[in-house]
Amino acid sequence: MVTSLEKSNVVENIDLVSFLQRQGMTPVRETRNAKFGTTLVYFSPFRNEKNPSFEVFPEANKWIDRAEMDRTGDVLNFVARMKNIPDTPANLNEIIKATVEANGGVLLDLPKREYRPREEEKPRIVIDKVSTIWYNSLVDYLNRRCISLDTARLFCKQVHYTKLNHEGVPSKEKVDIGFPNDHNGNSRKADKDGGWELRMESEKKIMPDGSTYQYSSKICNAKEPSYIVDGKNTINIFEGFFDMLSAAEQKKRIGKDPMADDYIVLNSVALADKVIKKLDSMNLDGKRVKLFLDNDNAGNVATEKIMTALQEKGVDVKDWRHIMGSHKDLNEWHIENTKNLVESQKLVLDKGTFKEKKTEIKNDVKVQEQKVQQTKKIETPHVQKKVKMKL
Repeated sequence: MVTSLEKSNVVENIDLVSFLQRQGMTPVRETRNAKFGTTLVYFSPFRNEKNPSFEVFPEANKWIDRAEMDRTGDVLNFVARMKNIPDTPANLNEIIKATVEANGGVLLDLPKREYRPREEEKPRIVIDKVSTIWYNSLVDYLNRRCISLDTARLFCKQVHYTKLNHEGVPSKEKVDIGFPNDHNGNSRKADKDGGWELRMESEKKIMPDGSTYQYSSKICNAKEPSYIVDGKNTINIFEGFFDMLSAAEQKKRIGKDPMADDYIVLNSVALADKVIKKLDSMNLDGKRVKLFLDNDNAGNVATEKIMTALQEKGVDVKDWRHIMGSHKDLNEWHIENTKNLVESQKLVLDKGTFKEKKTEIKNDVKVQEQKVQQTKKIETPHVQKKVKMKL
């Protein structure tokens, strides 16, 4: 018989993302949602489909089925539907028992599918040109996320592209911030043939569930991690590239060279296994690895997975998310930190760069120096008179 304690553990402790992974389900892409944070998109286990319509919100531990009028639920509702158990209070114990059993192994027999575009499908995004970032709209967007232009230029490009519809007709050219990923095995291939993570703020949009978002996240060519690894002593690992840019900005602020460390960006928590495989192929003797993934359920799972894999090999690895406090991710913390410094007049935004502002203390020191100089000028004649009298 299922006890109330088992019921509580099932409802509160089973992580939906991990549960689906045990059943063989992996996300095909990751997006952002202002209300629910990270959103993982899957092919629906309830139907055969060309376009993935099943979404999971790791922070809320909920799912939503976009193809069925935004039907939502938790892990219990999911199991009830997969097992064809009527989702009613009278069947709760049966649903809980089935969930506990499925959580211990693959019992739901879900279809194992991986996104593979058909060969005859034309690419949805075509890169027209890649250049140094200089558009005012992109600089303004970077500044709203408290990233200076010179920091962004260390890692990112200005990417001009067009989107193709199903008939292959291109849209009007768009321009985004582009961060190269490891498509074709080269994270430094910042050209038209490389893989790109594209970001730009969009108009405020309202989702069917009532949530809103105001920036867009796109991929060109393939979703892959990014590796900026040159054999430095410290490897910093992030979930998204704006978190990496935030860390680089903070390093500059305290007088450190942001290029003194190596960087790895997952670009999606679903790619944690790929990053672990890459780390396994590297010589990590004497290296330090710092993790700065998101403060949510998906970030917790990925952090634990990477830490466990590296600790088994004796690598010095630490979770550094404590510096974020209660913030969702490093960029969110960085934005608040920067705004506080600007409001306290310790920083000023000058031509796209956050610079240290002269403090009142420095001005006070200058005033004191001027007073000392004036006092010396007054005292000098008296000294001369005394000398003459002695003569």
